[in-house]
Amino acid sequence: MQRAASGIYCGPLRLLAWEVYEKLNSKDVPCELWTGQEVKEVEGSRHMSCTVEMADVSRTYDVAVVDECQLIGDKERGWAWTRVVLGLPAIEVHLCGSPAFVEIVQELAREIGDDVEVREYARLSPLKPQKKAVASWAEIEAGDCVVAFSRKKLFELKNEIEVATSPRMKCCIVYGGLPPEARREQARLFNEEGSGWNVMVATDAIGMGLNLAIGRVIFSALEKFDGKVDRRLSDAEIKQIAGRAGRFKGKFEMGLVAGRESRDVSVIARALRAEDEPIRAAGLKPSREQLMMFARANGLRVRETVEDYAAAREERRTNRAGRREGGQEEGAAYTEFTDLLKLFLQAASQLGSQAQDLYFLCDLTDMLGVARLVEEIPLNLRDRYTFCIAPVDTKQAELMAFLRFFARQYQHRKEVKLGMDILSERVPVTPLELKHLEEVHAVLDVYLWLGLRFGEDVFVEMDEAEEAAVRCSELIEEGLKTLKPKEFTLVKGGRGGRSKGGRMGSSRQRRAQADRRRGGRLT
Repeated sequence: MQRAASGIYCGPLRLLAWEVYEKLNSKDVPCELWTGQEVKEVEGSRHMSCTVEMADVSRTYDVAVVDECQLIGDKERGWAWTRVVLGLPAIEVHLCGSPAFVEIVQELAREIGDDVEVREYARLSPLKPQKKAVASWAEIEAGDCVVAFSRKKLFELKNEIEVATSPRMKCCIVYGGLPPEARREQARLFNEEGSGWNVMVATDAIGMGLNLAIGRVIFSALEKFDGKVDRRLSDAEIKQIAGRAGRFKGKFEMGLVAGRESRDVSVIARALRAEDEPIRAAGLKPSREQLMMFARANGLRVRETVEDYAAAREERRTNRAGRREGGQEEGAAYTEFTDLLKLFLQAASQLGSQAQDLYFLCDLTDMLGVARLVEEIPLNLRDRYTFCIAPVDTKQAELMAFLRFFARQYQHRKEVKLGMDILSERVPVTPLELKHLEEVHAVLDVYLWLGLRFGEDVFVEMDEAEEAAVRCSELIEEGLKTLKPKEFTLVKGGRGGRSKGGRMGSSRQRRAQADRRRGGRLT
């Protein structure tokens, strides 16, 4: 790609997109950066580095590189890989990932008449299971990475390891809720010789996107909560995480993988030997245009413009008057966007087996959650769809309150502002305060995401949001360095470390509170 006249790199994470962007520009190959939250244009560029969802499939490239292609089978993001695998107009497309995705890509290629050449590459260092479990955290060594599956558990492990080791091993920490910049700083500290940060505790967020000097991966458990149920890790998940051991610039002759419990040793060994289970189907997600085609094909009336809301109100008034006078109702009722999504899901589930064998519909839970959140706000269909695909976790009550606040401002065609005070300069001293800053950063992130799509003339505090996001990351980085072991036990709550009282009552109450506070206060 570097030597090509034009090229595009599509990665699963902003960290990876940034890495390629910086590398190409440092080698005097002008390259643009496109992620959901930032765009950096470079004069004379014919190369692009982007997160996979941001890939421009309208441009033609000499070479395209698509990373972590096994995610084509991911239940939430698989659609983005399907889109670029089938839609990138490039002379040469390099698809990188585990062997699990080869079969489905070959099937897709046959469907569109493309040729596929499979090349396999061996690890530079072997990966071996450790025969004995790690019985005590006192056995932890420099270069170890201990894996757990909740934020709360990570802070507990950090505390236990730093107390148990002598001399004390200071732990870096990486999990999905950290801003990308904070994750990169934690990786830098861990990798840097003589930094004093010898050990990593992390969730499966380390499975991709970070180059880490890990000699041994230790699973604290082989079960995780996947958002619905507690379940065992699959062999593929164990291999993805374990594969981070022994891969850093030839620093280790081999990578070791260990368990915390004796019963886990044989499970890990079996998983490392197992063949990758082939991915059978590629993910899809409906575009706005496809949803409208579905609505028209099924005779559904959908409000496409803001004016349709006024028409619907007048129609309801007329129908109420007609019923009182014993007349007939006029016209079919409008179908709410939420109901349209549900009907689409129902229809997709009834497709023939041939379509279901090759494709699956990705999980639209968050999309439905946002659709319900903004259902009563008059927006045209294009804008409503954009709000509904914003990258949010609908379980984060405060983030959802702010998203609705932004939609309310946008509805009135006003300047959309953050609605929060300037960040304080206080470095967090407890995990609970860290969690609070992570929530602030999530709000800033979605504001930047929306601003890129609706424009800076509407989302008028883009510069302030970007500066606040940088400062927020810096405060989080400082907090992670200065937290003391005794403070880790302050994390309360259930899975993922959610604090008690972290939710603001019912969803209806939260929305009402958010509107009253004009966006709330998150500082």
